[in-house]
Amino acid sequence: MARITNRFITSGSATPSQVLTADGAGNSNWLNVTSTVNSASAVFSNQQTSGTPGGSITAGSWTTTPINTTDNSQSWASLSSNQITLQAGTYYFDVESPSYSTDHFQTRLQNITDSTTAILGSSEYESSSAGTAQTSSFIKGVVTIAAAKTFEIQMYAGTTSSFGFGVQASFGTEVYCRVAITQYTSVSLAAFTAYLSADTSEAANTAIVYDATDFDTTSSFNTSTGLFTAPATGVYFFSCSYTPNSGSANVYFAINGTTKYVAATSLSGHTDSGSSAISLTAGDTVGVFPDTTRTLTGVTSGVRLNSFSGFQIT
Repeated sequence: MARITNRFITSGSATPSQVLTADGAGNSNWLNVTSTVNSASAVFSNQQTSGTPGGSITAGSWTTTPINTTDNSQSWASLSSNQITLQAGTYYFDVESPSYSTDHFQTRLQNITDSTTAILGSSEYESSSAGTAQTSSFIKGVVTIAAAKTFEIQMYAGTTSSFGFGVQASFGTEVYCRVAITQYTSVSLAAFTAYLSADTSEAANTAIVYDATDFDTTSSFNTSTGLFTAPATGVYFFSCSYTPNSGSANVYFAINGTTKYVAATSLSGHTDSGSSAISLTAGDTVGVFPDTTRTLTGVTSGVRLNSFSGFQIT
């Protein structure tokens, strides 16, 4: 059975277009609506011919781990002389670095450009006595850099060993330390709510010009035209509420002014609402169009009786 523990929200109240997130340590925070897209990973490794150890290490100092092979290349990462250079961005490192006959050992991801340690690897132990098993130190974490930086994997060993960076299996190509790096790109998702602030006459078969917004995360809604412009290709969800002062009317979502999805049908003084998920290409416009000229009710007692909302799903 799961256990629920009370936690505090650490950063106060939300602003429009924020969502509640958890940091994994029991703390909650409000963050802007974003979508994280993972690009393909760059992978590098220490490979040797069959029967060749991964390399020797001398105890008592941080030593560069041999990395000599690009297994999967990306334009934002390059390998030279055991060092990996990355372009500006945010990256997740997943590193496994074996060692044999070194007793206590640990790895780290070292920022060579800035002479700083980016991520400490796990502390490990395997006996220097003959016949013991090989084990690995792991480096896992996220690094964000504002400019190109050079990194290398380093190891600190408790005992000098000819097999410090791995003992051979002799079955074929030997593979020792492996470094997988995934680039992360955060993209703001479009989300908005617009409304009529005052009673307004809106013409038939023309977009209702909602003149105010509660929020618009990507500045994609135009209060002069009443149109939302898709900032990226994807699926979007739209909804609207419709309240005419008198007379009945149908309203529909129109894509680029032509393709139409029925949204709502409303009688005089009554509010109706509707919604639809619509696939859009970047640059497409969406508006709410009535089929009859009507005067629409603005904000009444603080209630937005005519509104138009949308957000990106994918």
